[in-house]
Amino acid sequence: MAQGKAAEGQRAYGKALEEAFPKREEFLMAVAYLGRAGEDDLFEQGLRKALEDPKGRAEVMQAVVPAVAGRLDAARTRRVYEIAAAQQGAGEDLILQNDLDYLSLVLGQPVDVRVLAERSRANPRDFSLRVTHALALMRAGNAKQALKELEDCEPDVVVQLLPPHQKAVVAAALALNGRENEAKGAAMTIPPMSLSKQEADFLMACLKPYLPAPAAAAKAPAKSPEKKPTPKK
Repeated sequence: MAQGKAAEGQRAYGKALEEAFPKREEFLMAVAYLGRAGEDDLFEQGLRKALEDPKGRAEVMQAVVPAVAGRLDAARTRRVYEIAAAQQGAGEDLILQNDLDYLSLVLGQPVDVRVLAERSRANPRDFSLRVTHALALMRAGNAKQALKELEDCEPDVVVQLLPPHQKAVVAAALALNGRENEAKGAAMTIPPMSLSKQEADFLMACLKPYLPAPAAAAKAPAKSPEKKPTPKK
């Protein structure tokens, strides 16, 4: 019975997606809804359809990424970028490639640090490229160089104005370099539920040395031995 209802729901979603296709705005709204709702098969089908026109890639990503990112799972968000990166001409999209590499690093997947370093050097004023490079350096155990990459940016960056994921990388780099107060200050400006679980886990691991140890569970009072009733004489 449950499987029949699920299949019926899938058909209804598919029909709605098909009907919305001629109207671009409505179609993107429908695709975003499917991504938010976790209807991954239909979502990916609609996403590929929406990305058929390379000129509309930015519009598609702007519509669907926030919807999927709201599930707070970097793996699902990375899947969106993976599909987009496989489309014709995507290899020339610097922002797309950088975001894909960033999410790969969040998930602990290997990324060529040399490529990220070259991108950052070629675009020294693009802080998003520095953030991805810095995360790669931290993953490689080079926290000192990661912080230098973030702090050598021109013009100076106001941490409070950065997107949440960039604040998290800055806070992590500060924490790994022993700058406790600055790291905590940056972390405290991150709104709740604005990081994926994987981003939050990475940040908390970096901040762990500066966080209070969890209180030990209170020991239950020892039970006094039960007194046996005194037999009546």
